[in-house]
Amino acid sequence: MVLKLEQLVATERRYEARTEARTAAEQALGTGGILYADSLERVRRRLTRLAAPAPAVAIAEPSPPSPDLIGLERLIGVSNFIDVRFLRLGVAVARTVARVVVKDASGLILEYGTGFLVAPRLLLTNHHVLETPAQAAASAAEFGYEQDLTGRVQVGTSFGFDPDTLFVTDPALDYTLVAVQPHNADGATLDGIGWSRLVGQEGKAIKGEFVNIIQHPGGQPKALAPARQPAD
Repeated sequence: MVLKLEQLVATERRYEARTEARTAAEQALGTGGILYADSLERVRRRLTRLAAPAPAVAIAEPSPPSPDLIGLERLIGVSNFIDVRFLRLGVAVARTVARVVVKDASGLILEYGTGFLVAPRLLLTNHHVLETPAQAAASAAEFGYEQDLTGRVQVGTSFGFDPDTLFVTDPALDYTLVAVQPHNADGATLDGIGWSRLVGQEGKAIKGEFVNIIQHPGGQPKALAPARQPAD
């Protein structure tokens, strides 16, 4: 995916504008730990989502940590134990991720992006990937373009977009929500792929927590990129 100059400039400006807040959060991560880098309310919501009690002490006071706080820090920041359900969920979520093949009206491939189904026929991607309904109508979503257990790359299954049914985009928030054709020219259907439900409830992640990003980097086969939630 090649970003336009104005997108790069806007990104740099946002990054510079958040320098003070980002530095403070990074310092809090280094000195106090993951429970100190974000706001008390966001941490409490995260702990609630993890079915853990909210700490009774003021998280804004980084030292000395109470035994309860240390225990909670182990729970969300240090523990190496992950239930095997995590792997099953990861495979299920990965199925919903597609390589977005951006084409022009003649069918020439211009670039690639990543998107994922958030409903049986609705795919969410970036605005800078699909900017207009016309662009979406000429492009496609490829599901299953990835390596199998032997390391061989699977071609995957391609579906066209259906922007006449739904196309919503926002340049400021950099997202596009677009409908996908229910079946392709080969008769394959979207049934069985599933979708990743959008969760409005807060507490999904806090600053400094590790997350896993499933994507098609540079249009390559599907890959997993572990990353720390930015301190911004």
